[in-house]
Amino acid sequence: MLALTQTAVEAIDAIVASAPVPDTAGLRISQQVSAEGQPGLAISVVEEPRPDDQVLEPDGEHTPVYIDALAAPGLEDKVLDAQIDGNQVGFILAEQP
Repeated sequence: MLALTQTAVEAIDAIVASAPVPDTAGLRISQQVSAEGQPGLAISVVEEPRPDDQVLEPDGEHTPVYIDALAAPGLEDKVLDAQIDGNQVGFILAEQP
């Protein structure tokens, strides 16, 4: 399953905390296709997971991450990290060591 760095966990917590959503909300990673037809991933804040989402709950009191069933196979061996620059957050996917 997708692994999360501590930086990513903290960034996800901050993003969801700043959104006008209930305490049960999480961050959802889903598969998308660009206008050019290229596969990619989308990240969104959602109130709850969809029935077929995988739920990743980081240790402690942190925001859950919901992974779309179509995106999950491609994320099995990945690590999600974050780079924070002021109020901007960029997420990076890398191979698990």
